This record gives sequence, structure tokens and C-alpha cells, in this order.
Amino acid sequence: AKESLMGGTKTSLLTPHEEVVYGLLQKAPRATDALIQETQMTPSEVSSALSLLEIKGLIQIQGAYICVTR
Repeated sequence: AKESLMGGTKTSLLTPHEEVVYGLLQKAPRATDALIQETQMTPSEVSSALSLLEIKGLIQIQGAYICVTR
């Protein structure tokens, strides 16, 4: 897991699953099904990573798509 600086503040360490999902979302917004297919993770692993990323304020779910907020 990597530590990163965003907006001048240190974010929490990301889990390996969060890093993979966040990395894909930084390239372009994606639907949950696409993330499951692209990552080869289970639906519950992707869902968990998305929930934690959203709680951390790094992503936002907009309808069927998820995008990076910072």
C-alpha cells in the first residue's frame, strides 16, 4: 500500500484492492461491473474497495458510474 499526498494532506494508506480500483478510476470513470471484470476481483472485494474509497472522499458514485474526486 502506498501513502500519497492529496490536497496537501496525507491520506490513509490504501489497501491493495483500493489501489487497483483507484488506479483504474483515475484513468476514466467506470461502472462497477467493468471494475469487477477489469480487476478480476470478486464483487464483494470491489464493493468493499469502493465503499472505503468513498468514505475517504477519494471517489464519488454518480448514477451507474464511479469517478475520482481528488
